[in-house]
Amino acid sequence: MVNEASFKRTLKQWGKLTGKGVEEGIKQITEATGRALASKVQPFGLSAAKGDAYQESIMDQVYHVRYGVNVGKFQGNSIRQAHEAARKRGRIYVYHIVSDTWEPKISKAEAESYGRRKAANAGMAKAAWIDATQQATGRTMKTRIPQWIKRHVGSNHGRGYMRKSGISAEAHLQNNLNYISYTQKGRDFTSALRQGRTNALKMMMRQIDHATRSAQ
Repeated sequence: MVNEASFKRTLKQWGKLTGKGVEEGIKQITEATGRALASKVQPFGLSAAKGDAYQESIMDQVYHVRYGVNVGKFQGNSIRQAHEAARKRGRIYVYHIVSDTWEPKISKAEAESYGRRKAANAGMAKAAWIDATQQATGRTMKTRIPQWIKRHVGSNHGRGYMRKSGISAEAHLQNNLNYISYTQKGRDFTSALRQGRTNALKMMMRQIDHATRSAQ
């Protein structure tokens, strides 16, 4: 959106006009970035509807594995073993299976119980970015976080801190989940950084414009 020099000028001007200071501006940019990082973890988005759909898809994947085992297409002596064996980079690809055989190796109750436990993990990778952001800023994010993500906030899967001060202040955010590398591609990570910074700067520019007009 702007180069580094313009970025710093905007930040200083915002801090002076609002009376909030440069470090508060950096915290707001950090929060916008943390939210963008959480949103850009698969599945994209933070809404409650997105969470419901994601958890349903997890259950569907588990049922698909159970069916595959019972008709002899997948291997495994338990739903957990079969599910882990069938996963490809964190997910199960559900496809139509045709078979004339059926052996009830895995019960519906076992699949349902396991599926609910896996679905309960939905939102964990997104929550890690929220955790990191709140640790870095030292405060709870003001924007609403839906329950399917919020339930994992505080699990310490993310780490964040700030160092230096004034215009040199830096926010460091880290997601410690071992599967983040395939639920969030490098291009999506980069896009989130750009989006967070852009969103925060747009907000600051609007406030600068408003303060300038009001002073005239």
